[in-house]
Amino acid sequence: MRFSFLVLASLLALPACAPKSNLHRFSQAQLSAITLREVDAELTAAYRAAVDAVFDLGFTISSSDSEGGVLTASRKIDRTAERIWVYPYINDTEYAVSVLFREIDGSRTSIRVSLSINGEAQVDEKWISEFWRLMRRQVLMKEPDAALDADAPSSVAASN
Repeated sequence: MRFSFLVLASLLALPACAPKSNLHRFSQAQLSAITLREVDAELTAAYRAAVDAVFDLGFTISSSDSEGGVLTASRKIDRTAERIWVYPYINDTEYAVSVLFREIDGSRTSIRVSLSINGEAQVDEKWISEFWRLMRRQVLMKEPDAALDADAPSSVAASN
């Protein structure tokens, strides 16, 4: 009886588990460090690299304006099987990404990426890092100093 109650209580709590925005956990400086990069490439090359990265992450382009410097894409996770087998009120998960481009000069571009899950703005550091990694395949990026320090191997690890 107790087990049945726990299962029922956890199933009723599922709709409340929708992701809420986590932007409040970050300062503006932290958000910029995570979501903004300078790319050592002209605007057109940076735009093409972002399109490739978005496709590699499984998104479909929703709107594309290379001259305006805006790229949006979406991805939907169908959760029909979970609705059938687990709980009928589970919603599909919808991801949306926006990428904004600003030409700094003829050879450098500033890129800002944002992600939302089910309409709520999110900072998913793992996803954003993967986006930057895929962008790096196409163009050489200028990383923030803090990110370079965190990614650099320690001298002890390098000597082993």
